[in-house]
Amino acid sequence: MSHAYALNTVLDVYDAVYQTIEEVRNRDGGSDFKLGADCNGLLSYLTSYRFLMTALSFKKIFEILEPLTRTLQARDIDILAAMYLVNSAKESIVALRTEETFENILILAKEFDDNMIMRNLSHCGQQENVKLEKWLGNYVVMKLNKILFKSLR
Repeated sequence: MSHAYALNTVLDVYDAVYQTIEEVRNRDGGSDFKLGADCNGLLSYLTSYRFLMTALSFKKIFEILEPLTRTLQARDIDILAAMYLVNSAKESIVALRTEETFENILILAKEFDDNMIMRNLSHCGQQENVKLEKWLGNYVVMKLNKILFKSLR
């Protein structure tokens, strides 16, 4: 199983994973404090924008690398086609390193979270919205600091 397949599976069944952990926490977490703490930690991590941004960033990278890895693992590999795919993948990955791509991934993370909230009303708490607003606020502050630093040079 490839990493891309595993990541896509986690994102596809994200709601079920979240609900299962939440159910385990609610059912057994009260009597087993370690289990309850572990479940709370997992739920906190799964709903963090750090997790979503990392997962969606790797999803984009895997989308670029998947055709290349399939070609390089083929028995009847065409060296010229493989070289072309390596160069193409390199250019695509270099193109990912832009503010625009980061902002697109940020939008995807927000949409993913919004869709998850709509499907899972138990997740729709003020705490998560506050987390997002704080995270976005920190991003805006970092961006402004970067602009100010460049202008001071």
